[in-house]
Amino acid sequence: MPFAHGCIGLALPLVFLHDPLTQRGLQFEFMLDGRPTLWLRPGGRKPAANCVVNWTPDHLLLPGQSHVFGGELKIKQITGSPVQAIRGWRDSAETRYGIHPPPVRDWVKRRSCIELHLMPGAYKEFTRLDDPALYTMLKRWRDLGYNAIMAVSPNPVVTNFLSPLHYHAAEAVGGAAAEKVMLGWMHELGFHVGIWFTTVGLDKNAPQVKERRDWWTHRPNQELFYAWDSNPGNNFVGYAPDADAGSTGWRQFMLGQLNSLLERGWNGVFIDGCIPRASNHARWFWPGETRNSIEDQVSELAQAIRNSGKDAILCDEDSGLAAQVIAEISTGRYTPMLPYFKKAYWDHGMGGGPKELGESPPRIQPERVREYLLVRFASLLPGAISEDGVEGYCSEEARPWTVVSMLAGPTTFKTHAEYVNDPITFRQLGDAPPAGELARDPENRRRGHEEFLRLLRLRADEPMIGADTPLSIEGVEIEGDAAVLGLLRPAANRCLLVLIQFADRPAKVRVRLAEPSDVPAVQKTASGKPQTVTWKTREIMHSITETEASAPSKVSGSEWTSVQLGAYGFRVLELTR
Repeated sequence: MPFAHGCIGLALPLVFLHDPLTQRGLQFEFMLDGRPTLWLRPGGRKPAANCVVNWTPDHLLLPGQSHVFGGELKIKQITGSPVQAIRGWRDSAETRYGIHPPPVRDWVKRRSCIELHLMPGAYKEFTRLDDPALYTMLKRWRDLGYNAIMAVSPNPVVTNFLSPLHYHAAEAVGGAAAEKVMLGWMHELGFHVGIWFTTVGLDKNAPQVKERRDWWTHRPNQELFYAWDSNPGNNFVGYAPDADAGSTGWRQFMLGQLNSLLERGWNGVFIDGCIPRASNHARWFWPGETRNSIEDQVSELAQAIRNSGKDAILCDEDSGLAAQVIAEISTGRYTPMLPYFKKAYWDHGMGGGPKELGESPPRIQPERVREYLLVRFASLLPGAISEDGVEGYCSEEARPWTVVSMLAGPTTFKTHAEYVNDPITFRQLGDAPPAGELARDPENRRRGHEEFLRLLRLRADEPMIGADTPLSIEGVEIEGDAAVLGLLRPAANRCLLVLIQFADRPAKVRVRLAEPSDVPAVQKTASGKPQTVTWKTREIMHSITETEASAPSKVSGSEWTSVQLGAYGFRVLELTR
């Protein structure tokens, strides 16, 4: 099955061995310290198998020493589909383990974020943070429907724009005085503004790299360990040495930087680099400590924000279980495209990047998007909010994913500013497959941008689009094309129904409602039983691939309605009694 993963790894500590023919299988639940590996090996007799869990120690033991690993691996039989088992685990997590996301403010639940790069030279219109041209751009974004900003690198950076010296405003953009003016403008316009903030480390030219060797991880030869942009071409010396999350000095430095940001008026941080770290061969407390203590450091930063009493949050660049429990917003999909079948790439250039792995894994087919998204939303704890990357109108192929991220929940999203400020210029999206000719046509890009702005306004104005409103995929039954997905926002007297075609072909489908069995248990009452009601449909929006609006009709659990969709198209329908 196409397991849902965020930008770093799997969302829940579950693995399944499943037979789809008999709908029976095994669920493996990892609540373990360290970084264990599960092996299934042939048993001594057929059809038996041996289940082996092993850890790889980081160093040889000295006499009298021992390795200690803790936690539990639970294996149980399941019947039905794995996604049903995932939902059961999700709904019982708080009762069984006391696991739940932090409470979030109302503005977080309806957050629409744009990323603003502020290093010198990022924009032709201005350099200083107090330039009126910046205010004009911010006002335009506010009027489009954005209500949050993630600022990148108004602080000094050296080797590249993600390579900081510290988190005070750079003199090149106006220093502290200009930063104060900028934050005042942002708050005046109704924005909540966070700043990119990395636990990875500091630029390799920062004075602390030489002065505070105890802050950094070391290789066995005692040279500094670099993860980001580390490859054979630069002798494995990237732009920032990896910080040791177990170093008291490093953690106190980061807490000091965070507290200063909050006092100056920032509304939180986006924590970059929440990945397992290399072991620090300069000291040993227990094997793999620095590979796991990053979660502890991020939790410490989140608690500092909550203790401050400020209107501020922490976004975590991961969507794993720890991230969902620690952060107000976890990070899901970076890019709006078909995901890979497995997480086989080393992100951010670590280990030389994707090119070191040879041929890339296949992407899932459009006909399996429904299965993928069922797993993805089942893997979010009740109340957890996840952020996706949405790049305005990027291409025809990206449109379906943009619609999911903007209209489904519990998701918020982030747009890089260049896709809004200069929508007509085509930009290849990451490692996405080459886009078709329509994505390069200026007139189509203009129409696609207008479509994106209508989606943005719909998200801002529609009360049923938010993290508190139930979302169901199972509540929509579709016949005619397996690549067409239905999203239902169910409620007692009014629903939203979104139909999306993920394939490059037109579709004519029949649609009816079903039991919203995928809604979290805590939202069952709010979602009601929409399949028992006969609803009147009214279209409130459609994609630019559609030639005309769909006619009003009726739909229920027993009454079908017919809908036509263009290639990569969508329709948004209002359902009323």
